[in-house]
Amino acid sequence: MASEWYYNRYGSPEVLLLGGFRFVNRNGKNIGYITGNHIYNYNGKHCGWIEGGVIRDLLGYSIGFKTGAKDYPFPILPIPQIPPIPAIPQIPPIPALRALPKLKPLKHFGWSNLPSLINLFN
Repeated sequence: MASEWYYNRYGSPEVLLLGGFRFVNRNGKNIGYITGNHIYNYNGKHCGWIEGGVIRDLLGYSIGFKTGAKDYPFPILPIPQIPPIPAIPQIPPIPALRALPKLKPLKHFGWSNLPSLINLFN
């Protein structure tokens, strides 16, 4: 199972993308998933977008990235910290009915006002 860490604005690893579609936090708890390039939480809320290794909030601001991110524009990315050994992930729940996706905003150069990548999924 392929996995990729996504880092916050400080380069700290916060969420792990498993199998290319499911996000878990550092403790292995399921927090969201990808369908197309839309990100949803397991309650069906549309949370943002992912393109070129950059996660954006609903306003188009960057909130997370993976190493080798190539989606423009994005802010200056920090040097990623060494990620921890991943926890054993939970079995994924059955997702709720998805909300209609929001209109995609213009991409912004700056960082999101959300304090953490985890907050995107709330």
